Amino acid sequence: SFDAAGFITVDKPPVTYQIQTISALIFGMHGWSVILPQALAGVGSVLFMYLLIKPTFGKTAARIASFVMACTPIAVAVARTNNVDALLVFFLLFATWLLFKAIRKGRLIWLLAAFFVVGAGFNTKMLQAYMILPAFLLFYMIAANTTIKKKIISLVSALAVLAAVSLSWPLIVDNIPASKRPYVGSSQTNSVLELAFGYNGIQRLTGQSSGGGQGGPDGNASKEMSSSGGSSQMQKPPGQSSSSSSASGDKSQNGSMTAPPSNGKMPSGGEMPSGGQGGPPSGGDGGGGGPGGGGKSGAGTSSKMQSGSGMFGTGTPGPLRLFQTELSDQISWLLPFAIFGMAGLLIAGARERRRLSAEQKETIFW
Repeated sequence: SFDAAGFITVDKPPVTYQIQTISALIFGMHGWSVILPQALAGVGSVLFMYLLIKPTFGKTAARIASFVMACTPIAVAVARTNNVDALLVFFLLFATWLLFKAIRKGRLIWLLAAFFVVGAGFNTKMLQAYMILPAFLLFYMIAANTTIKKKIISLVSALAVLAAVSLSWPLIVDNIPASKRPYVGSSQTNSVLELAFGYNGIQRLTGQSSGGGQGGPDGNASKEMSSSGGSSQMQKPPGQSSSSSSASGDKSQNGSMTAPPSNGKMPSGGEMPSGGQGGPPSGGDGGGGGPGGGGKSGAGTSSKMQSGSGMFGTGTPGPLRLFQTELSDQISWLLPFAIFGMAGLLIAGARERRRLSAEQKETIFW
């Protein structure tokens, strides 16, 4: 729950926040203790990059890859916040390391572990964790040293593990009666599954502004957080006692949250307006719920939407999206060099032998 009264959830799954809570439990409640897990995840990602590249491409290539990872502006930026992206990248690189180990050792347990960790990534930032799956499936099919039949059986088993881990928390939440839990923030139907595949899934790619992101049927209620004078209050939802509203206001985190429209029902009724309740922003979409998170103003979101860059400010959907103004200043400038280098590796290897080498197979993966 975002607030002490249990009115609405943060619109992300719990793994990152559970890790932040453990850190705060050990070191006390401080800004640095909440951000520490993300900083460590950033360091761990650099280490995993080295471990992934070194066995096949050598120390020099591994050092260059790790250096680029460490100096990527957006990677450094998110590792300094309480957003979930640093841990998501860490989990996916960890899963990649396990996948490589499964192929080199030829043991199913490592493959299952790799897909288990991707499932943990799903419970870190939902559908975005699955963007790595096509590379996983293709790489295992071309690199595993076994028969096609065994490859298919192994991948089906791994996907079953992935589904079980991914859906464990969403199904538990969705099966709890709406009257006994907070409303699922940024969802239209008070469902984690709908949130995962809608607002936190397909809508991230399409840039749709429909759904729970703006809250309320007229789309005018901002989901952004704001603070004034260093104090924060949550506006009292309709039908809630002033005492519970005061309690949640006293304990709420960096900002206030807009209450649902007067024609909406509280979570106890199991219904919300068709527009959904946006709730506090979290993750990499411009806001920061919780300690240490810095939210943007609602005007910033409106500006992005008016400029045609979608509700998440990620540009217009298309094959060249990463090179558009909204995203090109991150690390997209490196992609042409990477593509040129990979093409060279594949062409050079094709001239020397008919079968794909280990370098070529991993190049295809990357």
